Amino acid sequence: TFRRARLLLTYKRTPMSVKRRYYQQCITPALLYGCESWALMKTAETRLARCQRALERQFLGSRRRDKRSSDWLRQRTKLKDVVAAYRTRKWRHAYKMQLREGELRWDTRLLRWTPLGKRPRGRPRTRYADDFRVVIPPGSDWTHVVCTSEWPKLCSSFATYVR
Repeated sequence: TFRRARLLLTYKRTPMSVKRRYYQQCITPALLYGCESWALMKTAETRLARCQRALERQFLGSRRRDKRSSDWLRQRTKLKDVVAAYRTRKWRHAYKMQLREGELRWDTRLLRWTPLGKRPRGRPRTRYADDFRVVIPPGSDWTHVVCTSEWPKLCSSFATYVR
């Protein structure tokens, strides 16, 4: 989606408001398509952040050798953080899945599914719910916290936590 509008987005006389609107309406949805079901690790989140910074640099006509900080880029472009947007979408999706838990839908059944047989050797793979355990108090299950009034309050801390 960026390549289609590259001339518009890299042209210096194009107002930043137009570039920002295009980014929010076209690039972010393409970048985060299906992110509600992802189980990202730190390396994947870093890749998303790098991609966003590269796009911001192209919007401003800046290069890496100019050594502009990511804070400077974010102040100029005023774009929302893509990793925070990913986490917010995942948080909302988990809430919706728990609301319709009684229904026999594939996503809620998949959430509760446990595979048969032995686990493979080595470190366990990252699971969907592992992200939530960082924010939710120890000893409590995230599926029970969804039904309480704490869930919306924890959203902002989940979106901004640093691994």
